[in-house]
Amino acid sequence: MKFLSVVFLSFIVSSLSHATTKEEMVDFVNSAKEFAVSAGKESALAEFSNKSGKFVQGELYIFAYDFSGKVVAHGAKPALVGRNLMAIKDTNGLQLIKEMVNVAANDGSGYVTYSWEHPQKKKVMTKIGYVTKVRSYDHFWCMTKQ
Repeated sequence: MKFLSVVFLSFIVSSLSHATTKEEMVDFVNSAKEFAVSAGKESALAEFSNKSGKFVQGELYIFAYDFSGKVVAHGAKPALVGRNLMAIKDTNGLQLIKEMVNVAANDGSGYVTYSWEHPQKKKVMTKIGYVTKVRSYDHFWCMTKQ
């Protein structure tokens, strides 16, 4: 089974001191990518799902999927591990995980824009995700911001 991983950054203006830039998103993704390569897949997945780990920083967290859409790690909601979310859609009908898989598989890296309801504010917000493939594991990471 091919393995892929996603980093998900959720930016909330009221909880962070500055707007996260695309460069900061890429840097965070690259640090997660470097960690996975150096620590190994199993250690990385465990760290990504650790709510007290270094890849869960307030509203910043990692989530990981295999290429079938099955969640293999999730920093904010570890209970999602094992569920297949390939068909999940944003508020505009975009199959979000499928789109991220396509970007990782076809382009190697890139941005995905989608709409998602903020869980506390109950307001639909636009998020921008950055996806990059990690060759050694066939992973991809994504970061988003609101």
